Amino acid sequence: MDYVWTLAVLKGRRLVEEAIVERLREADHRERFHSIFQKMPEGKFRIISARKAHNLLHEKLFERVHALSLKGFTRRFRNAEVDMHFSLSGELTPLRTFFELLIQESPQRVAVGLDRGDY
Repeated sequence: MDYVWTLAVLKGRRLVEEAIVERLREADHRERFHSIFQKMPEGKFRIISARKAHNLLHEKLFERVHALSLKGFTRRFRNAEVDMHFSLSGELTPLRTFFELLIQESPQRVAVGLDRGDY
């Protein structure tokens, strides 16, 4: 809880975040995270390239960002975030698939695919 309070007071400064992560990686904290680390291989992580996210933002902004369709959104919901959601199954690439591409293809081909927004 002390770490959460510190982050809140310092407004999430990167230097503080990195110091907290280093502290949580020490041996006395590792045991607390052991069960989480055990479950991580079961997770289905997905990624999206910055280019693909940028393209989707331009293509689907008004249909995906609900806040833009509400008149006076910022007045009615003062602290709410305006965000856009992506389809996990349709728009994000499974991390395993991306790693397989890195093994099968040349680094240049993967870099071009990232730049074009293929992943």
